[in-house]
Amino acid sequence: MMHELFKKAVKGRRFNDSEAEFLQKIISDLRDYFENNGSNNFSAISIASNVAIGLASRSEKSKDKVEDFIGWLENPKSNFQFDEDIDYLCNVFYMEIVSKRTESIIEGINKEKSLTLSDRPADFVASLDEDGKERIYENVIHDLDIDFTVDRLNFPCEVLDPRVVSIKPGKGNEMHRHAHETIFVFLEGNGKVIVDNIENEVKSGSFAYIPRWSVHQTINTGEKDLKFLAVADFGLTGKSFVGNYLRTARLKEA
Repeated sequence: MMHELFKKAVKGRRFNDSEAEFLQKIISDLRDYFENNGSNNFSAISIASNVAIGLASRSEKSKDKVEDFIGWLENPKSNFQFDEDIDYLCNVFYMEIVSKRTESIIEGINKEKSLTLSDRPADFVASLDEDGKERIYENVIHDLDIDFTVDRLNFPCEVLDPRVVSIKPGKGNEMHRHAHETIFVFLEGNGKVIVDNIENEVKSGSFAYIPRWSVHQTINTGEKDLKFLAVADFGLTGKSFVGNYLRTARLKEA
């Protein structure tokens, strides 16, 4: 599965600038390695490079296969025959890129040290009606009965991403899906939540679970604004997903 994700990312040029630069360094290093008959003066220390060299050293046929793969990385529109060995190499490339995205989170978890960044009590609490929120998204499309806002709570979370969503009476947010799983905590109003065609009524005090990649929508069925707290693992999935993450979850650019 991971090798298919890597192929998709390469074909779609779905890497960010630093990842594209890292990948290009690996390509250049491997090119130099083959052209200099085994010189190993790499500018980028990479597990993928070592695995590629190990595969190429098996035989002349394997060497040609790895060189052809490098050519495909540079021009993914070219014809290339993938096999089990190259699929494994794609897995290594993919995991190395994803691990670079998430290594700071994993490192912080295993250090077993507090990540508290402030000694101000006010930095650890927030109120629905007070300042301390950042407007990150809003959309109004009257023909589709869409009218809502999204405000992020300004907590310095690494993985969790707490947002307050407010939907106008008789309106909804967009029918959408995304990689992060989410818990909704309803604070004010009445409405319904649709998850993959499963509908549930909600009110103040209700909770709702939104699985990863489920198609979902929240609709305000009451007479006042429907407000809820959405807590997602966006800090992890946003880094793990290879590509333009926001385009998978929003009807329009913020």
